[in-house]
Amino acid sequence: GDQAVDIIGVDTYGVAVGGVPNTQVFDTSGGKQLSATTAARMAVAHDKPLALAEVGAGSTDTSFPPNLAQAIAGSGARIAFVNIWDDPSGGNTSLYWSESPGTAAAWRQAFAAIVKGASCRRHANSPDR
Repeated sequence: GDQAVDIIGVDTYGVAVGGVPNTQVFDTSGGKQLSATTAARMAVAHDKPLALAEVGAGSTDTSFPPNLAQAIAGSGARIAFVNIWDDPSGGNTSLYWSESPGTAAAWRQAFAAIVKGASCRRHANSPDR
């Protein structure tokens, strides 16, 4: 129950390189139980901070960051922390977005929108600066 939970957290990703950017990670239709949107609602309903414990998107996915920011900033959730995955290791997907100027700008704008629209304190090294 509420006495045993300090933070509501969610891991959510956009699409990998070559995928089609969309908003399905925010969609709870079709039996999906948890999304970034529902996690934010749960955090607000239970008066708990929300953690975006692991988020990321493909290196060319400029749609996911603003979609995530819109869902979170408008939720009224207090933000505990955001852990954005920027992984150069390769494999079958690439989450190394920081080398792509357009995607890096999309993440900076998303962080700024989350900070502006949600109840949170900005760290001195926040990427929206």
